[in-house]
Amino acid sequence: MKCWNAGTITGTNKYAGGILGSRNNINGSVAITNCYNIGDVTDNSNASAIVSNGSANINNCWNSGTVTTSFSTGTCTDCYDLNSESTGVTQVTSDQIANGDLCYKLNGDQGTITWRQNIDNGETIDAHPVLAANGQVYQIATSGDNDYYSNTATNPTLASVTLIDNENYAATTDFTASTITYSRNMSNAWGTICLPFEVDSNDDVIYYTTGEINGNVLTLTSTETVPAGTPAIFKMQNGSGTYSVTGNDVEVKSTVQTETDNSDEINLVGVFEKTIFEDVTTDNANEYYYISNNKFMHATGKLTINPFRAYFTTANSSTPSNGFSIAVNDDITAISALTGEGEVTVEAIYTVDGKQLRDLQQGLNIVKLSNGKVQKILVK
Repeated sequence: MKCWNAGTITGTNKYAGGILGSRNNINGSVAITNCYNIGDVTDNSNASAIVSNGSANINNCWNSGTVTTSFSTGTCTDCYDLNSESTGVTQVTSDQIANGDLCYKLNGDQGTITWRQNIDNGETIDAHPVLAANGQVYQIATSGDNDYYSNTATNPTLASVTLIDNENYAATTDFTASTITYSRNMSNAWGTICLPFEVDSNDDVIYYTTGEINGNVLTLTSTETVPAGTPAIFKMQNGSGTYSVTGNDVEVKSTVQTETDNSDEINLVGVFEKTIFEDVTTDNANEYYYISNNKFMHATGKLTINPFRAYFTTANSSTPSNGFSIAVNDDITAISALTGEGEVTVEAIYTVDGKQLRDLQQGLNIVKLSNGKVQKILVK
C-alpha cells in the first residue's frame, strides 16, 4: 500500500484520519505500509495522522501535518512524526524531513528504494520524501549527530558541513564541501590534528611534521600546508583558546593518510574515529607516544585517541624512551613548551664539545634552561 494525503481533513464527532478514518466491521487487522500525511487533521472527537480508529499494523509511515489526537491507532513500527514520539514512532525535525535524512531512514537497509527525494540533483527540490521516481538519497558523511546526504553517490558536493570535536566522523566517499568547519577548545598550546580537509599555518596556528630521530631528539619541521586526511602536530600561538578552522570549496577525504617521514624511525598515525588500545604493551613491534598537557608522553597500558587526533609509533626497543627532546626548527620557546618545561628561559647554548654559542647553530645544540634542566636541540 502506497498512498498519501496533503489535504486538510476536518471531522465532527467522528473519526478523522489522514489515511484511514475508521475500519469498523472489518475482521482482522489492516496493514498500512509506506504512506504519509502532510495535511492537517482535526476532529472534536478523534483525529489521527494515519488511522483514527480500529486495529491496524502501521509500518514505515510518516507525518508532518498537525493533528488533534495522535499519530495513529494500532501498532506502529519504523514510523516517524514531526510533532511527537510514541511507541514505534520516532520524532523527526523539519530539517530531517527536508535534507534527505528521513528519506534515507525510510529506506531502511537501502536494499529496496521505495522513498525518493530530490535534494541536490538539479531537479525541482522536494520538500519531503515522496513515493515517485525522483532522486535516490545517499548518506555521504556523519559527524556525531550531524548526517549529510546527496543524490550523488560518489564525489558529490555538499553545501555546509560541521565536524564535531570528539565525535566520530565517517564518510562513504570523498566529497567537496562548499564550507566545512571544525573547532576544539584548547587548554594547552600543543596538540595533534587529523582533519579530512586541507589546513594551512597562519598567525594563530603553526603546523609541524615529524622528521628523524637522532638519539633522543625528535625533529619537527614547520609546514605551510597539511593535506586532507594527513595527521600533523600543531601549536596555538597564543598558548591556548579555541582552535577553529574553516575550509571553502575544499576536497574532503573519507579515509586517513598515515604520515611516515622516516619509516624506520617514527610514524604519526591519525584517526577520524575514537580509537582505543586496551594495552599497547602487547604490541611487540612498536612503542606508542602521544601529546598531553604540552608533553610528549610514552604510552603504557591503555591508550585512547579521540577523533581528529593522532598518536606516534616507533620501532619497539628493549629500553624505550620515556620521552624525546624536541627540535622544532630553531624555536626554543616551542621546544620548552612541548617537553613540558613550562615558562622557562634559555640561560645558555653550547656545542656538544662545550663551546658557548650566541644562538642556535645547525646541528646538535645543548641548551641550558632557567629551571636547571638541559635540552638537546637539533637544528636541521
